[in-house]
Amino acid sequence: MGNALGVVGGYIDLLLYNQDEFIKRAEEILKKYNYKFRLLRFRQYSEIIKTFND
Repeated sequence: MGNALGVVGGYIDLLLYNQDEFIKRAEEILKKYNYKFRLLRFRQYSEIIKTFND
């Protein structure tokens, strides 16, 4: 849907129809990178749903 750059990092907006399947597939892809990724809800001060490469 979109993206943005913030003070702390970059953000990518996604619409997920199956969150569990997304997490399963994202874990395989994101483990190749040496960066921390977080999945959050689309609202200010949202709780973290999942952290990748922690």
